[in-house]
Amino acid sequence: MASNPVSGTPSSSNYLRGDGTWNTPVGTTYTATAPISISGGNVISLSTPLSIANGGTGLTAFGGTNTVLYTSAANTLASVAASSAAGQFLQTTTSGAAPTWLTTLGVANGDTGANTFTTNGLLFGNGTSVIGVTAQGTAGTVLHGNGGVPSFSAVSLTADVTGTLPVANGGSGTATAFTQGSVVFAGASGTYSQKNANFFWDNTNNRLGIGTVTPGSDLDVKGTLRLSGSTSGYVGFAPPAVAGSTTYTLPSADGTSGQALTTNGSGVLIWTTLPSILVSASRTSAYTPAVAYATLVYNTAAVNAGAAYNTGTGIFTAPATGIYQIIISNMYSSTNTVNNSLNARIVVNGSTETEVAQWLAPYSTGTSYATLNAVTIVSMTSGQTANITTGNLQNTMTPMVGTGQHNLKIIRLN
Repeated sequence: MASNPVSGTPSSSNYLRGDGTWNTPVGTTYTATAPISISGGNVISLSTPLSIANGGTGLTAFGGTNTVLYTSAANTLASVAASSAAGQFLQTTTSGAAPTWLTTLGVANGDTGANTFTTNGLLFGNGTSVIGVTAQGTAGTVLHGNGGVPSFSAVSLTADVTGTLPVANGGSGTATAFTQGSVVFAGASGTYSQKNANFFWDNTNNRLGIGTVTPGSDLDVKGTLRLSGSTSGYVGFAPPAVAGSTTYTLPSADGTSGQALTTNGSGVLIWTTLPSILVSASRTSAYTPAVAYATLVYNTAAVNAGAAYNTGTGIFTAPATGIYQIIISNMYSSTNTVNNSLNARIVVNGSTETEVAQWLAPYSTGTSYATLNAVTIVSMTSGQTANITTGNLQNTMTPMVGTGQHNLKIIRLN
């Protein structure tokens, strides 16, 4: 290229001189050396690419559209083909190497080396290689290092946990293995504890043992069973030290007032009405027996349950259906010298149930005594009546009405 400013006006018939001027050739012949050649019509052309030293590129073509030039050696240009995807950039893969189009920036250049990541995965280092990513963890899993590539998995209480997890952190607070059948409870400081010999669950038969590891029923208590009152006191049940093997079956319903539980001899308990004295009455005032039968009224009652006996009329009314025992014991005296007698009847619901008689033999020098006794057991329904009558007197029988001399007792047997 000229070092001086170009002067003159160019045209199709002139040429540029080395001194920077345009001149018209006049019969002059020019010669050129390679790579410049002059052909017919004074056309100047290049036979080879103009080198870099001569101000050219040394290339006959630049490759495809959007190629990039770079120096592949001193004074030598080369081209990199156009990028194959949007977002690519030029980078040399090794020191002094030709540049290439890359999509992902490498780890050595401060990037991840990856162009996609698993959804919800966690990144982890991989030396100078592409950063790794875990798979997404499932519910309840935690990240395990594994001594290599980490991954999500469930916690292993044997492989992942060491030491004793305290109660405050959701553990048991103890490293002691519980004995089979132990019922676990909170001990000191909330630590899980056991008392196998005293608190035992038989999981095979679904039985709870208190004080025994061989419960024989749903609940088996060795020793005293104690039931505490809601405010104070308690009721306890204790078997003998050497107990038998009896199981008692309770009645299906409650009994009536005054009944007691009795056994049938096979462990079945039933409600039973125990014998109870309903009436204990005495005759405390004088009366005169007669031939005609009349009700004997026992006018004073020491026991009269439910006022079943009328001390004014001498009539007993059965308070409930059951078996009753009626007992009379009346004492008489006589001072004459003839035979004397008197009869007594136990009358139930208007009919004589039992009749007895007592004789007093003559006694010439004083007073003779005799006791008229009668006993009967009778079935009565609720509301039926009973009373005592005396009659069929022969001669004289004087009633003794002092303490304990004229007595009536009525006992309910069931």
